[in-house]
Amino acid sequence: MLIFSAQLWNYLSKFISALSVVVIIVGGVFWIYDLAFVRKAVVADAVVIDLVEREGNGSQALYAAVYVFEDENGEEVTIHSNTASWPPVGEVGETIKVLYDPDDPTYSIEDHFFIKWGRSVIIGGIGVFYLLVFATVAYLTGRRLEKNRIAEENSA
Repeated sequence: MLIFSAQLWNYLSKFISALSVVVIIVGGVFWIYDLAFVRKAVVADAVVIDLVEREGNGSQALYAAVYVFEDENGEEVTIHSNTASWPPVGEVGETIKVLYDPDDPTYSIEDHFFIKWGRSVIIGGIGVFYLLVFATVAYLTGRRLEKNRIAEENSA
């Protein structure tokens, strides 16, 4: 049986805190990548021409949009979205805003906060949460270990 002493909690929480910093960095890298795309991207109006049903985790079905827009050269581009959601980003026939890469118009995303920034916010947020929790545990167990060390020195 493993006994969770203050010493073990201190080591474990320091290790998880270090991993959390790595997760925050990964979230930051995704944010920089997404920011570079958003700054370079061109905004276009797209028309939803179809909604493709995808299986969701629960009983609720998710829908991925198929939309068409004109790029800067006036060429029509049809995109099958990689993102499925409920509710869908729009109804068939509805106009939505999309961001696309002017060098490769086939790379486009719907202009919604979560689609643009979701992965960096979630990954970075998880890293920040775990860093706060385990850095606090490391601090508190470190204080306890220090008090125990001082008490042992005084009793000797």
